Amino acid sequence: MRIGRAFTLAEVLITLGVVGVVAAITLPTVIKNYQKHQTVTQLKYAYNLVNNALENFYSENGMQREWDWVSEDNLENYIQDRIGKYIKVVKYYGKSHFNSPLCPEAGTFKKNNLAYRWLDNKTGISSPPFGVNTVSLLTVNNICIGLNNYNNRAGIFIDINNSTNKPNISGKDLFMFRIDANGKIIPGFSTYDDCKKNSQGYNCSAKIIYNNWEIDKDYPW
Repeated sequence: MRIGRAFTLAEVLITLGVVGVVAAITLPTVIKNYQKHQTVTQLKYAYNLVNNALENFYSENGMQREWDWVSEDNLENYIQDRIGKYIKVVKYYGKSHFNSPLCPEAGTFKKNNLAYRWLDNKTGISSPPFGVNTVSLLTVNNICIGLNNYNNRAGIFIDINNSTNKPNISGKDLFMFRIDANGKIIPGFSTYDDCKKNSQGYNCSAKIIYNNWEIDKDYPW
């Protein structure tokens, strides 16, 4: 019987080295693509959750056009009656302290520390449209949904993986929306930021949604 030649130790080590190099080159891309996919999946689910809740509310109560006049005094009623009533909620949170995150849990943040950071990761989110007097709720899917009033319009903020999980960066796991005068949820929160490198990330939700729910190569990931 003929016995084939066995691999030498040097050949095995060379093969393992080549495999290691290939893995080192491709693995970061694989991980990044997976993270992007997960982000889009979670954002789409959260967006539909809020949108369906509002549609159910309007179906029962008629279209509400007073969102533009939502005040700090009725924020808690709004988030409970118009959103929370139609989804599975674990907990409601009252008005946030300055710089605190959505769904703040005891011990997870310190007052005056920056809970979230802008997309450019250079500065923290320490002023409106997010950061103070924001009410929020936590869903059974570990999604935080926040509502506040800035310049007489309602802002919706979605943390797709709860504020206790990183990165807590706008455009990565924190996304912003607004509700127009007709009661419709609109992706993005501003007209002057288009979700690009070195930007704050106000409109990253719009960039993803209007790109057919995809994070393309131009997205500042």
